Amino acid sequence: MRTFMKYAAAFSTSMILAATAAQAKGASPFAGLAGGWSGGGTASFDGGRSEKLRCTATYRPGSGGNTLAMTIRCANASLNVQLNGNLRYNNGRVSGSWSESSTGAGGSAAGRAGPSSLRLRIGGDLSGNLSVSFSGASQSVSIATNNSAFRRASFNLRRR
Repeated sequence: MRTFMKYAAAFSTSMILAATAAQAKGASPFAGLAGGWSGGGTASFDGGRSEKLRCTATYRPGSGGNTLAMTIRCANASLNVQLNGNLRYNNGRVSGSWSESSTGAGGSAAGRAGPSSLRLRIGGDLSGNLSVSFSGASQSVSIATNNSAFRRASFNLRRR
């Protein structure tokens, strides 16, 4: 009887762990981004010019964690950019829209998200990529465009 109880306990534990892992696989990673972030980095432009940036980001998950409203602001003495996005998560895939306040540019966003990353291709008025890698209280953001004098921004943020 004691041996049966050990096997039953082991079986029950493995079933609970398997169910938890299956739930986590479909779980949205947006909750890991929630809140306010700040930090700095660099923007690069055509001709090789680069400038230091101060950046903030705010992420607001909704709909049980399956949607994300995001605002990323970067500025310095000559540049002030605000990127807004509304994203939807479904089984590892992300889709939505983006806009940039100072230029009025906007379009679509699509890509993938994992437990510690978000990778998007953006299309519309500008095309390029947005990548966010995050862990606990820090994140790294990279934005690259294909058809603009602005070429790339890379910055690191810490949770506020």
